[in-house]
Amino acid sequence: MRHRAGRGLHPARSRAFDGHRAAARHGTGVGGQRRHRPPRQGARCARGRDPGPARRRPAGGVQHAGHALGDGGVVDSGNAGELVALALKRAGVSHLFTLNGGHIWPILTGATEHGIRVIDVRHEQSAAFAAEGWAKVTRECGVAAVTAGPGVTNSASALAQAQGNDSPLFVVGGRAPIARWGMGSLQEMDHVEVVRSLTKKALTLNSAEDAYSTAAECMRTALSRRTGPVFMDIPIDVFFGAADLPEATEHLTVDAGPPPDHALIAAAARAIRSAERPVLVAGGGVWWAHAEDELRSLVKTANVPLIVNGMARGMLAPDHPLYFARARGQALREADLVVLAGALLDFRLNFGQPPVFADDARLIYVDVDDHRKHRPAQVAIYGNVKSALAELASAVEGAPARRSWLDGLR
Repeated sequence: MRHRAGRGLHPARSRAFDGHRAAARHGTGVGGQRRHRPPRQGARCARGRDPGPARRRPAGGVQHAGHALGDGGVVDSGNAGELVALALKRAGVSHLFTLNGGHIWPILTGATEHGIRVIDVRHEQSAAFAAEGWAKVTRECGVAAVTAGPGVTNSASALAQAQGNDSPLFVVGGRAPIARWGMGSLQEMDHVEVVRSLTKKALTLNSAEDAYSTAAECMRTALSRRTGPVFMDIPIDVFFGAADLPEATEHLTVDAGPPPDHALIAAAARAIRSAERPVLVAGGGVWWAHAEDELRSLVKTANVPLIVNGMARGMLAPDHPLYFARARGQALREADLVVLAGALLDFRLNFGQPPVFADDARLIYVDVDDHRKHRPAQVAIYGNVKSALAELASAVEGAPARRSWLDGLR
């Protein structure tokens, strides 16, 4: 089910509690699916005035989840949509990309109440790609909310792109109600099986009590180790279910990988110092590790020519004496040592095989894991890329100038 009226940009705002529920302005305030549609996005309530009658706080304690962020009042519970929005807010999410649909109203209203800007587009594919693009330029986790059925399938291409680019992306999908699963509900389908191969994790939220913790863990998964896409769908009856609000003491802690092995750092440094024709290839893994400063330090200290792929573009100025975009083929073909930092041995590098790489070239890997490392390496350093590059830059102090190698590439 989609609601296509009133599309556009909806500015974030916070406001004092006025006795109205964020998730369903005319609902009962507790679990169960509402019968009434929320106001249109372009209606008067979008400008801060609620068109519904004033209500007292429900006796059951289901109140406005925004107060968990310290906006005032005492609250102890909220619906699953509000809890997911709260988890996103505490994880640093500022924008939610979507196409308004009836299966996902609770998260849209929850996001608005928590100051997350809702960007309402005209197609779910646009919403998911926009979230993936947001992740690329900000290095935050991009978040999209799409309705059940075609909303989820329309976002599949963006999930695949995020997987290929290691972009941290969290897609929240609507889902037919659990209570009528298998009976032919509107837009009913098993989304998880559709997107499982495209994501780091794909799951269905089965309980409002798990909404906050599961959403927070999905964010952590998307941003940890090898970053990538995560999918969670929420049945509509779970979306409107109520649960206790968590304490405001939990913080998102990203796992960047284990610290580098000092012995491997020393071995890699020796190989770099002794090489006659080394080259450094940087890929998107450096970008996602926030390690561009460490990369520049390594290039300068080791006196090695740099070649870049994907999101590593721009990490070294185009007029830098060690940046060799136009000599890429020659550098790789003639190198006796290739250091791959956050770069995959995919089609762009001919999978590490001749004629792009010399058959006898030695390889050093610096990456978060061994994903797409098709050729044995002399040294493989897997884990925290930022720490590994920093330690390697310090360990290669005293590397030769290699003027003849560099002059031959210019």
